[in-house]
Amino acid sequence: MRANCVISLNNHSLETREKFEKHIEEMDNVLECYATSGGEDYMLTVVAKDMDDYYEIMSSSILDHPTIDSTQTSFFMKEIKSTRRLPL
Repeated sequence: MRANCVISLNNHSLETREKFEKHIEEMDNVLECYATSGGEDYMLTVVAKDMDDYYEIMSSSILDHPTIDSTQTSFFMKEIKSTRRLPL
């Protein structure tokens, strides 16, 4: 299963951002990570075997990380279109 997880950091210092980004780069279950604008700071694409596995990933590797203030997850329910071709 795949999920989009938006992350808000507990502060925006350079040290906090670098610590968070290094942690995410080391996580095999995170396929993508983007810094974002707006209400949240980062958007992740996370893969897991099932809901129990996702819960374990979140509990042990994301929610307990000292840089993270809050998270919100949306799950992919059905793939409608997936392409890497750019209209250039």
